[in-house]
Amino acid sequence: MKNILVIGGGTAGWLTALFAKKYFNNASVTLIESSKVNIVGAGEGTSIDFPIFLEYLDITEEDFLSNTNGTKKKAIRFDKWNDSGKIFYNGFWSPSHDHAFHFDSKSIITYFKSIAAKRNINNIIGDVVEIVGDENISKIILEDKREFKPDFVFDCTGFSRLFIGKHYKEKWIPSKVLKANAAIPFSLPTDKLVEKDVTNALRRKHGWVWNIPLKHRLGCGYVYNDKEVDDTTIKEDIKNLYGDLDLPRKISFEAGYYENVWRGNCMAVGLSNSFFEPLLATSISVTTHQLTLLMTLGVSPNNINNFNEAIRGFIEQIECFIEFHYSNKDPKSSNLKKVMKRFKNDHISSDFLMKLFK
Repeated sequence: MKNILVIGGGTAGWLTALFAKKYFNNASVTLIESSKVNIVGAGEGTSIDFPIFLEYLDITEEDFLSNTNGTKKKAIRFDKWNDSGKIFYNGFWSPSHDHAFHFDSKSIITYFKSIAAKRNINNIIGDVVEIVGDENISKIILEDKREFKPDFVFDCTGFSRLFIGKHYKEKWIPSKVLKANAAIPFSLPTDKLVEKDVTNALRRKHGWVWNIPLKHRLGCGYVYNDKEVDDTTIKEDIKNLYGDLDLPRKISFEAGYYENVWRGNCMAVGLSNSFFEPLLATSISVTTHQLTLLMTLGVSPNNINNFNEAIRGFIEQIECFIEFHYSNKDPKSSNLKKVMKRFKNDHISSDFLMKLFK
């Protein structure tokens, strides 16, 4: 493995590039980012596995928090998610950590870029216009005619999904149970803080609102289904909650995942392979889980089927866990069994979910 390409300059792309440089320590790693694609930048929370992954990348907690306007995340606070109106928390547990992180979506890119430069990761600005090769990609051509011949490609192109979707035309599996398909992100001043060290998830009539405490602001967003309610109604609800705000563009998405995320010498990572919705900050978890699994199994064609099956199982766990929050009036209710009946594989059990709500 001599030449590794990472296509896409979002959080998943830079995490993948840093991982590849360490894991394939003798390889040349090049990240190609588009000048035309805006980073989604709405995800500003992580799960308990993220600090552990940073340790593998030789990044300290102190350095990460100080360079990303980050804060510790000790739980997710669910407000008005059941009929009783009681607040409940999803906390974290690990032998080595009791917290995850919040971070600023723009600062984290600048921070990871600076580390990548020190570790001799090549950074190229360019747009992919041609992908040569059927099962294995032999050449990638940019708009300015530059050509690259990779041994392995990580597709981190986000919702564009240039490789796994447009090149390989892998089967997309839409969620049949998760209905959210849009989010309007916005920011608030820190004096609007609901509670320190937690992500606040406030249930509303038309969806829910996230509220993430950073050092310099609150990162927020309203998640909803724009087929059931128009954008104007959502903006009015935001105004009712927080007053007049400058609201950025709406982010649209389809909840679902690709049946296979590894094809030939290419693997889709991050938003390229799956996305359900912002609840529980699961997107970065899929990224770190995927890269950790790759490290465990190794990069061999013999492992592709097992890898894809394992990732499908992990993603299905996430889908079930998110649905659990929507479908249960109380976290410990027997409705959990109703959610579980959808699954016809062994990747998840009721014991798994019940442990999360102890």
